[in-house]
Amino acid sequence: MKKKLIYNIGICFLLLLTMASCSSSRKVKKVTQPDQQIDYTGQTASGDTLKYITEFREQVALNEASFRTFSAKAKVLFTDKEDKTTEVNAIIRIKKDSVIWVSINALLGIEAARVLITPDSVKLINKLDKKIVEHSVTYLQELVNLPLDFHSLQDLLLGNALYFDEGVVAYQKEDDLITVLSVNEKIKSTLQFDSKRALFLSAVLSEMDPAKDRVSTILNDEYEKKSKRWFSLFRNIKVEGSTKANIQITFRQYEFDGAVSFPFNYPKDYSK
Repeated sequence: MKKKLIYNIGICFLLLLTMASCSSSRKVKKVTQPDQQIDYTGQTASGDTLKYITEFREQVALNEASFRTFSAKAKVLFTDKEDKTTEVNAIIRIKKDSVIWVSINALLGIEAARVLITPDSVKLINKLDKKIVEHSVTYLQELVNLPLDFHSLQDLLLGNALYFDEGVVAYQKEDDLITVLSVNEKIKSTLQFDSKRALFLSAVLSEMDPAKDRVSTILNDEYEKKSKRWFSLFRNIKVEGSTKANIQITFRQYEFDGAVSFPFNYPKDYSK
């Protein structure tokens, strides 16, 4: 059986590592991508526009309720630029604002990699090649060329809106949807929400630098409400431009505020 190590899942899921086997490519679930970016006039929101966005942001925050820990099991489909799709299972554990821990497992249940991310560092145990990889957290930004840090990665995994706290400049409301444009010095974000439930549905993220062509789209779907908390069971994340990738995450089990552990011991015979 031929094995191939893929070192970049991009902004789509975590950052590193899965394992491809000799099995044939699988059909990926068809989803509708978000709308295009709202036109940016260079103006910042003020007056009634700013007031409305601030009040709506508070409603969205209520659905992103506080938590201490998060744990989940998920199926992940990763499609590369050559349209080859790899399926793995992932175990995800988070201690809020402190630790993100992920175990990546092949279809036969063999653990291929273990990742530990803190606000300062990214560490990987590559069990296929018996190697250890260590980086500063800025490695996340180098991988995807976006201002992705620990907290935005945490939001991505939890299904929260990215960059919604940045400089909001405009919004559009149509039927049951609200579309908000948010801009910082590097990223322009068009975010779409369910206006009735204040749930984050989708985003288009593009770089302000016209010389860079990378565009990322995020779609949250299959929301359910459990213990007064909304959670998206399905994510589709797509990166287009000079780097292309598509990832779909289907959560099978999840729990907030349960007991979690983060085992991460380096085997003595592994090399750096």
